[in-house]
Amino acid sequence: MKTEVNISLQSYVIHTEHGASMVNFGNLYDETLSLVEALGKRKSTESDLRQILGDWDLEKDRARLYASLEIVDIRNDILDVARRKNINLGTWFSRKTPTKVRRALEDARKEGTRVRLYSGDPRTGRDWLDEFDTIGTIGRSTGILKVPLLVAEGEIGELAILDHCIVKIESIDDGRILYEHPKYNLPTFEIRTESGEPDGVPYCVYADGNCHSRHRTYADAAGLLAFLSGVVSCPPRMTN
Repeated sequence: MKTEVNISLQSYVIHTEHGASMVNFGNLYDETLSLVEALGKRKSTESDLRQILGDWDLEKDRARLYASLEIVDIRNDILDVARRKNINLGTWFSRKTPTKVRRALEDARKEGTRVRLYSGDPRTGRDWLDEFDTIGTIGRSTGILKVPLLVAEGEIGELAILDHCIVKIESIDDGRILYEHPKYNLPTFEIRTESGEPDGVPYCVYADGNCHSRHRTYADAAGLLAFLSGVVSCPPRMTN
């Protein structure tokens, strides 16, 4: 495995025999901090951690280690210790994911609850109005870092969740709100008729004055608006 630093993309490019992947500098650093905290709480790994870190203090030395290959080596060495000693780190969340989101996702995973995930700006609580890949049960990946996954019914494969960007979690079966960002908010919606539209899709759903989607029938536009605003939990079937 070979790792390169790409400053323009603010990411590490990791090359393996199966291809290449990218990891953001900040995400890798935060993950390493979380690993140090997790293994630092265990007697069985205290000495290994001291040996790996040496004189480095990840909080104080962030400016020197950030975007460096040294922090990649530290992360990989810690993961090797966790694998070798078969450490159970539980479900692995982003360092930025609120405790209430973690708890709601874990409860949903253990209970097999079908959920709808609303993603958005974690600072402002503004919903991003995602239409696809939002409904399913919660699973998790294999390996030493078991990240949460969304398992859509009837679909092949599972989707990684941006757990730190979740602003609302809803139970599909009973409509309960399992989590909601303290500032959760939606744009102002309206449906406009634009009869001069040449493609035969005159109905437009606007969000804060911007056209979000176009539809052939008013019913289709209204159905999507109801879904985006959370009035209904499941996406509407559109007219062909």
